[in-house]
Amino acid sequence: MAENILSKNEEVAAEIKARISAVRPSQIRERVREEGMEVAYDREDDHLYITIGAPRECLSISTGGDLDVIVLYEPETYEVRGFEVLFFKEKVKKAKPRQEFWLLVTDFIDRHHETVYIPAASETERAEKAFGELAFA
Repeated sequence: MAENILSKNEEVAAEIKARISAVRPSQIRERVREEGMEVAYDREDDHLYITIGAPRECLSISTGGDLDVIVLYEPETYEVRGFEVLFFKEKVKKAKPRQEFWLLVTDFIDRHHETVYIPAASETERAEKAFGELAFA
């Protein structure tokens, strides 16, 4: 009985991972442009949080692998809403990931404060307009 439950859980996890993997990177980039992204890093606990758009209720699943990324996703659409990595710097040091995303995140948290906010395109346009108006005031 327990083996059947474990087998079923593994099947469900594999299906969820497949649906999340089917999301194209361009879809995630577009969502970041529309909603913004926050990169928060807790130096004391070595815990990385990345959220896309406003916080909302999500489910999570671990990717396994060297970084063992926890993907936050919307249960109805399987849209990726964020990531968490426990012991981030420790894992990056050991795994030496080649993906530009993790290298960029590492650079952000090394160069900036614990939280970096990447604004949505509409916020950027609004800020540019406001600064332009200020310059001519």
